[in-house]
Amino acid sequence: MGINNFLTSRQGVEDICEYLFVGHPDAKTSKEIIQEKEYFIKTQEDPLAIVSYPHLTFFKFYCPGGMEGVISRMLQHVTSNAFSFEVTLDRFTAFPKHAIVLTVEDPSPFLELARRFQPIADYISNSGYLCSRLVTCPHVTIARNLSLQTYKNATRAYAERNYYASFVMEELVLLRRQQGQDKYENAQIFRFKPMEMQYEPVTKTRSAVQKSLFQ
Repeated sequence: MGINNFLTSRQGVEDICEYLFVGHPDAKTSKEIIQEKEYFIKTQEDPLAIVSYPHLTFFKFYCPGGMEGVISRMLQHVTSNAFSFEVTLDRFTAFPKHAIVLTVEDPSPFLELARRFQPIADYISNSGYLCSRLVTCPHVTIARNLSLQTYKNATRAYAERNYYASFVMEELVLLRRQQGQDKYENAQIFRFKPMEMQYEPVTKTRSAVQKSLFQ
């Protein structure tokens, strides 16, 4: 069932909201990416580049607002047991026939989180609501829904354009958009454990061994 048909079939029966589960680059990287979007608009004359704030999407889903609490608790269970991780954006690439994006150098932390989020996506789908496929190629969109000619021009231009940025992903955000609204609003923030905590047990073990050697 398509999204429009799904919403139409539920209209007047349930208060369906659209949710987006994302991570954002840090402030410095976000500013740089917005500048890249502005550069795309200037050079490719396509105003769609600036529509969305820089983000990396894990998945999108539709469900009644009444389900948000249950889903939030499930998301919290995963994120509270995961550690912050470094993200490196290392090059521009093209998604076939419609988008120019920045790709992630090492997608493994995203894919591991996607594996942990899979039961939540299954829960949403099994409850009779739409849920997009979990992230398989993490990226930040520069411009999308391009005309074929703009796509061809941009693909040639960005094949020779470089970009590099690195930041730590410390949290994910659940965004909510009610039917009829244009913009998403923050529904909840989910923080990871600090990256440093991942290495504490090793440090403590080494300290204990060193202490025993000098006793």
